[in-house]
Amino acid sequence: MKPLTSLRLAVAVVLGACHSVTDPSRPALLVANLAGAPPITLTVLGTLGPGPGFCLFPSSEPLDINERGLVVGWSDSACIVRGFMWENGTMTSLGTFGPVAVNNHDQIVGDRIDPKVPFPFSPTRGFLLDHGTMTDLGTLGGEVSQVAGVNDHGQIVGQSSTAAGAFHAFLWEGGTMTDLGTLGGNVSEAVAVNDRGQVVGNSATATGAGHAFLWQDGTMTDLGTLGGDAARVSAVNDHGQVVGISTTATGETRAFLWQDGAMTDLGTLGGRSSDAHTVNKHGQIAGLSDTPSGETHVFLWQGGTMSDLGRPGPPQWSFSGTLKMNDRGQIVGTLRFAASLQGGNCFLWQAGTITQLPGQPGVTVALNNHNQIVGWSYYFSDPFRNAVLWTVGQPDDQNEQVAEGPGDLSDSMVGGS
Repeated sequence: MKPLTSLRLAVAVVLGACHSVTDPSRPALLVANLAGAPPITLTVLGTLGPGPGFCLFPSSEPLDINERGLVVGWSDSACIVRGFMWENGTMTSLGTFGPVAVNNHDQIVGDRIDPKVPFPFSPTRGFLLDHGTMTDLGTLGGEVSQVAGVNDHGQIVGQSSTAAGAFHAFLWEGGTMTDLGTLGGNVSEAVAVNDRGQVVGNSATATGAGHAFLWQDGTMTDLGTLGGDAARVSAVNDHGQVVGISTTATGETRAFLWQDGAMTDLGTLGGRSSDAHTVNKHGQIAGLSDTPSGETHVFLWQGGTMSDLGRPGPPQWSFSGTLKMNDRGQIVGTLRFAASLQGGNCFLWQAGTITQLPGQPGVTVALNNHNQIVGWSYYFSDPFRNAVLWTVGQPDDQNEQVAEGPGDLSDSMVGGS
C-alpha cells in the first residue's frame, strides 16, 4: 500500500488501451454484435484546446460520470493539466482543480493541481467544488491530502498526511476532516464511502500486513482475511456488502465478499486465483478469475454461484484495469493485446451478450445506470487520447431489465473462446 502519490491520474494511463479493429497489425476482437442489439453511439468530448510546439496535440481523459450524464476529468493543453466538466456538449475548464469523482448532486471532488507540473501531475490538497464554490478540505495536520470518492450526502473520503508524517484515511463532512485511524500500523487509505456513511479502505496492521477495513460511526473494523496475511478492498454497496481480494492459507489469492461480520471466499472458475472488482445494489459481484487452463475470464457472482462469462478475445490478450458494473448488471472493461503497450478492445457485457465498443484505441473508465459509458480513445490523426462517451441505445432507456442470467461472453463471439 502506498501513501499519497502522483499516480492518481497516471493510473488511467497504465490501465491499458483498446486497439482499433481496423489496425491490420493486430488481431480483431472475435465478437459479433447480434441482430437486434441496441446501437452504440460514440461521442468525442474534445479537449480544452491545443498548445504550442510539442504540445500541439491536446489530450483529455474522463474520470467519472453521474446519473445526469455530467462527466468530469482532465485535459492536457499547452503542456498544462486542467480539470474539466462536460455536460450537454460543452466542456468547461475547472482550472487547476483536478476532479476525481462527482456525485448525483453535481458535487465534484478532487485534488488541486500545480499548473506548472505537466502530466502526470502530483495532487496536493483535496478540494470540493459545489456549484461554483471551491472548498479546501484541509489535511490531518500534514501538508497534503488526496480524495478518493464522495457519496450523495456530500461525505468525502481519501487520505491525508498527519503532523507526524503518517498517512491516514479521512472522512470529510460539513467542513470537518476526521482521522479514521489505522488498524495498528502507520498507514491507512479510504477507498470508497456508501450512502450510509460506511467507509471502506485498506490499512497496515501492527505487524505491517495490509488488511481491508470498514469504518462506521467512529469504529474501524478489520475485515480479516481468508486465512492468509493480506486483504485489499475494492468496493462497497449501500447494503454494506464489501468486496475485494485476499490471500489464503495456501498462498492463493481469492475474491471475497464481506457482510454481517463474515468474509466469504467466492471461489474461482477452476483456477488458483480470483479478484472481485465491483458490487452493485443487488449484490451482484463482477471480477476476474483463472480457469483450469490458466486463462483469465470474467465472472459474475450472485446468490452463491460464480458464473463464467468467458473472455472477449484470444488467450494472448490480457485484461487491463478493473471491470465496472452498474445496478442494471451491465459490465464494461478493457482487453489489451499483450504484445503492445497500446492494444486491446473495450467491451460491454449485458444479459449474456458481449459487444465491442466502437472507436480507436481506448479504455473504459466508468458508467452510470442510464446507458452511458465514459472512457478515452485514440485516433490515428491524433497521437494523444480524447475523452469519449459511449451511449447504448438511448441514454434514458430504462426498459432493459437487470441481468438475471449470466450467459457467456463466448456466446456472442465468432469462434468462441
